[in-house]
Amino acid sequence: MKLEGYDSTFGLYELRKYATAEADYKMLAEEFEEVEQQLYEDISPTLLGFNGDEGRVYQQSFNTEMTALNIIDTKDSYKRKIDKLKEKYEMFNLSLRILTEEERKVVQDHYCNGNPVQHKKTLSEAEVKLCRWLELEKRLILEERTENYKAELKKKIRNCKVQVGH
Repeated sequence: MKLEGYDSTFGLYELRKYATAEADYKMLAEEFEEVEQQLYEDISPTLLGFNGDEGRVYQQSFNTEMTALNIIDTKDSYKRKIDKLKEKYEMFNLSLRILTEEERKVVQDHYCNGNPVQHKKTLSEAEVKLCRWLELEKRLILEERTENYKAELKKKIRNCKVQVGH
């Protein structure tokens, strides 16, 4: 949904994602704790099984390497998602500082507490401010990350040239 008087790619959908990121972060962090606990509970030593029909005993176990890789992949996946949500809610909380006290209250009531909008004009003005600030901040962070990545690549290239020329 587009904002009145605001032409940008950062709209109300994305604003809502930032506004609800803290609650999503907490839910995902709790879910991760449960999943992590379950991953470790699923690790078991080699067990002996018995097939009564055939009258034989057999070994039953999990592949240790596959279990370890699964734990690492699952933890990494959750960590990436949790870190993104944390970054979003921290940015949203920072963005609230640009609002007046009244705008901040209306935004928090609507986006964070789910209350119906009572001051539509105030909310609309606050949304425009927030979207502009968050879009600019996202752009700055992306530029900074790009510059850091370029510097890291240049350093690796220099190290490779030194090793080859050495």
